[in-house]
Amino acid sequence: MECRTMDISAGGIAAVVRQPIPVGNSCVLAMETHVDFRNRRINVWGKVVYCCPVPDGFRIGIEHRDYDSMSRMCLQQLCAA
Repeated sequence: MECRTMDISAGGIAAVVRQPIPVGNSCVLAMETHVDFRNRRINVWGKVVYCCPVPDGFRIGIEHRDYDSMSRMCLQQLCAA
């Protein structure tokens, strides 16, 4: 499912999706970004902590649960920028 990222931090992500996702569902996020002058893919396993209707779909909050070491480093650099 595609989503539009609204906010990102080391602890979670807020995004807008077209269809609701039940609170408590586990999910995997894959994001393409540019870190250290290279294209990188960030993979994050998480849990949906809220889902609210908004005019263009549903805003969801995802709490990070786990990520690989490369994704952790890229996410930290992305949040620091």
